Amino acid sequence: MLSWPGSVTAIRLKVIWDPDVIPFSAEQLRLALLQQRPRILIHDFWSTPISIILDPVNLSEDDAETVGRALATAFRSPQSIAQPTPNLPAEVNVSGSWCVEMQFLHGSATHQINIQQNGKLISGVHHTGSSTGVVSGEVHGRHVHFEAAHEQLPISLFYGFEGDFAGDGSISGKVRLGGTAKEHFGPVFKGQYGFAEGMQDPTSLQMIQSRRLSP
Repeated sequence: MLSWPGSVTAIRLKVIWDPDVIPFSAEQLRLALLQQRPRILIHDFWSTPISIILDPVNLSEDDAETVGRALATAFRSPQSIAQPTPNLPAEVNVSGSWCVEMQFLHGSATHQINIQQNGKLISGVHHTGSSTGVVSGEVHGRHVHFEAAHEQLPISLFYGFEGDFAGDGSISGKVRLGGTAKEHFGPVFKGQYGFAEGMQDPTSLQMIQSRRLSP
């Protein structure tokens, strides 16, 4: 049970679980509850991969019981929610300096990313025209996904990259764009600005394509 200082008087509930027993993540739980009927929205504010915080503001007693029963069902039958995660070994090495070209409906952007790969893990630095962010992610088979976090005030900016390594050495896919303050970290705000979809057509209005500059 969490009490909050200041003008917020609602008592919030933090739910934490053991990932060895409950194999789903907080985001998988959030999405599963959104897909059922009645739809239940658990904000991803303050969540971690193995914990959520329930905010009772504006909940009636009947609503609270509905949420409680849905959560009980989820934790009793976690396999109905858990999604298998790919654990393929990395088939490619994406270490190097990359030029990232993004075109949108209005304008375009060219960014630089320096990547180091250790096994399947990715780390590095992402340079935009106005900020520098820290890169973290993984490679599974030929599939690459990583996030670049740019810490700023009042909100930090996030770029979520996902794509496949092609035979010509490029990576095509999509990028998720978002921004959030620290108290609202989570997938919803990290992707609130939407996606730029990767396309085979280089003249597409929405595109991300990465080209390695050096090994």
